[in-house]
Amino acid sequence: MEKVEAILYGSRWKGFLGFIALICLLPFFINSQYIFTLFILIGIYCIVTIGLSLLIGYAGQISIGHAAFFGIGAYVSGVLTAKHNLSPWLAMGIGMIATFLIAYVIGMQVLKLKGHILALATSAINIIVYILLVGLSDITGGASGLIGIPNLSLFGLELGNQLHYYFLVWAFVF
Repeated sequence: MEKVEAILYGSRWKGFLGFIALICLLPFFINSQYIFTLFILIGIYCIVTIGLSLLIGYAGQISIGHAAFFGIGAYVSGVLTAKHNLSPWLAMGIGMIATFLIAYVIGMQVLKLKGHILALATSAINIIVYILLVGLSDITGGASGLIGIPNLSLFGLELGNQLHYYFLVWAFVF
């Protein structure tokens, strides 16, 4: 059986290491800030997708509510840094805890559902969170978004620099 798997799949490490090399060398060949920003966003969405695939693959649950919880964590940390001058790293920790608590409370009810009804319920959660984030414009900035979120720094590296941020995001992906 191992022989068949080796023939069909080969060494998966070669492709993975090649992809890592490509991601590491890519910034030296990109001249456009726009394309560079796209690769940063691709990395961020890879992280979200990995979480979703773990949920669907291991738990067998169809969830469309990931964007809502992604947004809740982002807005909690953003509001704490922009409006309350809290440390960005501390605000991210609080954002993760707040998102966990909200997801836990909602999840205990929603995960009793199965199949298509579960998918519809998680889609409804997305819509509700979106309406709240846009509607609470005094807190969240509404459709204009938050202004004044400070840049992160990690071990003296300013993550406002796109190159540093790019490598941080892709390090989390890998």
